[in-house]
Amino acid sequence: MTNKLDTAIIDYKLSNLFSVERACRYVGLNAKITSDTNEIENAKSLILPGVGAFADAMKNLNKL
Repeated sequence: MTNKLDTAIIDYKLSNLFSVERACRYVGLNAKITSDTNEIENAKSLILPGVGAFADAMKNLNKL
């Protein structure tokens, strides 16, 4: 049986996400960097990281 993700950190191929993942784990979240739509849809919460690149992020998300 797999544990449901507390937090899916959405990987849209533009950001360094490892520090976000480490911070989530530091506070006790079951967090994972992913672009898998099933994991994203079933996670309890989502993080869409990034500043200033939202247009590019949406473009990449639509491709994924």
